[in-house]
Amino acid sequence: MAQINANLLGLYMFGGVTKTTPYGVEEAATQAAAETNAESNYSNGDYVLLANGTTYELHEKANLPCIGQISGGAWVDATGDLKLLGSATSTSVEYSNTIDEVVAKTDSCTSSTFTIGASSSWNFSADGLINDALEHEVGREDNYERYEAVKLTDLALEGCYVICRFVTSITDKDGTASDDTTINLIGQGIIESASISGGFDEFATYSVTVRGYGKLYSYKNS
Repeated sequence: MAQINANLLGLYMFGGVTKTTPYGVEEAATQAAAETNAESNYSNGDYVLLANGTTYELHEKANLPCIGQISGGAWVDATGDLKLLGSATSTSVEYSNTIDEVVAKTDSCTSSTFTIGASSSWNFSADGLINDALEHEVGREDNYERYEAVKLTDLALEGCYVICRFVTSITDKDGTASDDTTINLIGQGIIESASISGGFDEFATYSVTVRGYGKLYSYKNS
């Protein structure tokens, strides 16, 4: 993970799973309702995030963000299945709203301008050094932490979705200490671009840009 200015930004995938379609998201006002709906709407093996679509917050259960999987007909925690794809030396997150302007005239022929929020979008980018001590890979489930550039380029070529997570505390990523000082931003996206570069007698580096899919949720451990 990046540890720059007390921030963490991780790019994850579920171990042993590559997915070219978005992960499931079930929105409801309460965690219990979202969990019940997910168990009805998704099949065994599906990964599903539980969120409150009105407040843009990811639900919490047992001091963990609600990132889970349907197993045996029940939604179960799957945060342990997340594998970090790579460390970064610099990261950035960008969120933007498209603003439309509407001009209305009054009876006295004066006019007023009103702004209306339309669509929103988000993305993040990361840059890092490439590890020169890659181990032998046996299946996609092994040694994710040692395959930053290789994994990212593979996933970009395959058009796979990944889980993005930005954390404001490097010592308490799940926010068990304080919901005021530990805030997470969690979402999913697809790798828009990935590159590897390096010159003679220089460090080899990689960079990646992820285009967000759907909503970017905040997570506070309550």
